[in-house]
Amino acid sequence: MVLLGCLLLGVLGGCSTPDDPGGTSGIRGVWVQARSITTPDKADEILARVEAGHFDAMFVNVLAYGHAYYDSGLLDKHPKLEPGYDPLAYVIEQARERGIAVHTWLVAGPMSLDGEPGPVLVEHPEWAMIGPEGQQINWLNYTRPDVRQFISDLVLELVNDYDVDGIHFDYTRYAGSRWGFDPYSASQFKEEYGIDLEFFRLPELPAYAQFAGNPLIWPNTAQVLAEFDDGQPAVLLNNYGAGQAILLNWGAGERETVAESEILNRSINYLLGKDGGIYILRSETNAARYGSKVFDAGFAWLEDLGWRPIEIEEEDLATLDPGGVLVLPQVYLIRGQVASDLGDFVRQGGGVIFIDGPTPSIWNENVRAITGMHMRGTSFRRSGLLIPVQDHDIIPSSSRTLPLSVYQALDADWKAFRMHGINKLLQEVYEGVKSEDPEVTVSITVAHKQDTLALEHLLDWETWLAEGTVDLILPRAYVAPDESLARAIGDWQSTMHDTGRIVLGLSSYTIGSKDASPKAPDRMLSEIRIALEEGSAGIILFDIEHTSDAVLEALANGPFSAPDVASE
Repeated sequence: MVLLGCLLLGVLGGCSTPDDPGGTSGIRGVWVQARSITTPDKADEILARVEAGHFDAMFVNVLAYGHAYYDSGLLDKHPKLEPGYDPLAYVIEQARERGIAVHTWLVAGPMSLDGEPGPVLVEHPEWAMIGPEGQQINWLNYTRPDVRQFISDLVLELVNDYDVDGIHFDYTRYAGSRWGFDPYSASQFKEEYGIDLEFFRLPELPAYAQFAGNPLIWPNTAQVLAEFDDGQPAVLLNNYGAGQAILLNWGAGERETVAESEILNRSINYLLGKDGGIYILRSETNAARYGSKVFDAGFAWLEDLGWRPIEIEEEDLATLDPGGVLVLPQVYLIRGQVASDLGDFVRQGGGVIFIDGPTPSIWNENVRAITGMHMRGTSFRRSGLLIPVQDHDIIPSSSRTLPLSVYQALDADWKAFRMHGINKLLQEVYEGVKSEDPEVTVSITVAHKQDTLALEHLLDWETWLAEGTVDLILPRAYVAPDESLARAIGDWQSTMHDTGRIVLGLSSYTIGSKDASPKAPDRMLSEIRIALEEGSAGIILFDIEHTSDAVLEALANGPFSAPDVASE
């Protein structure tokens, strides 16, 4: 085994090399995706690149979306692997010869890539997370003891059957704060807290949840039908010519509460003319900048509500039936001609529903006239109440008069219950791993924004550090070449200095761009320098495939030029 004693001392600041003040004494890691090791030839190529960059640790994905990239007695092996080939065993053998540590990277949450349940959830459908409307996401539910036991068994299988140096968790979180409405969690939550989970479904207003959006502000001709507790307009109705427009002034497609679907459903029924159709705009203009996921989610939402939406393109607007309803799911960019055609459609009697405000396009006169709004607001993400302002057919209202503080307290209990499931998983795994091999490192990667971890992913990272249930936390501080890394890692500065157990993850390419352009060596070295100066206990790059040869050479001649501290 590659000995990790000096590596862990390096993480805690104990293996510095005075002859190399510009180097790093902590982990010099790199993530290796499962697709990079599907054949021995591919693995050899990746190993050569890892060695060329003087990395001393590979975080190799061996559990991806429910399939194993090793010989497992608990999981199906990925069907595209060659018979008789064990990727993990091969990588470990080859890495040992190079003095490189191998941490097994586990995607221990999502169990599907194509939208259909993977083999684990086919066998155990009750293990999936459920949303407030009963919708299912193919993601393991950590509140269940049998799910935690399954993950623990997978980890111990790796520790006992392979000479691994680390267990590394990824996607071990909630996919969003709305998930967790399965019967088991509802029963346990009521037993532990005395609260019926039905309260949190909230089909009527007031509704409490975490809301996020890109709002329009300053209503001109639009009526405000509902607002958030901070006074920001949320649901608006505007008359324009013979038609009307409804603005859901936040990302209602996240479906944090049942009320959002109820409002959308009522809005369609309110606007729909006799024999009119339901249309949804696929805007290529919008997709070019923001991608097509929002369209896909909007289309699926309408189908879930029982509608049969007809997909249209921007050029179809000019011939659209004015008796119908057109849904624009997070269509932020509206070209001048499209705005003109949209205006004609509404003036002639059509109905339009905006889901999240077309904020970049509000300066267009037609967009202002259709929405009845005057200005773009500031993007927001906050927990709060959605409150009715006036009685209207679009707004489902209740007689609840609870103060905001009551909703906040109940929501805190609901979040704490789900956080506890992940805490217990990590505790059980950590104790099991250390009882088998105390030298195996347990780590987890998380988003770099700490408010996101608590509010959306329901991760209690401070407890992990305080109770010692992970050795290392790896925040992914991925920034574009023109963005400030210092700003991205600001949340972690004090923790990095106080604990020595935070290793920053950096992107070696422009994540999110179509061409996935590799970062220039000087930019990469600058990010590494900043991360180390701020107290990161080493560096891990995402990922080896997208790290350029020029960056590998710069690492080997620069911050990674010191002797390999992980080998002996």
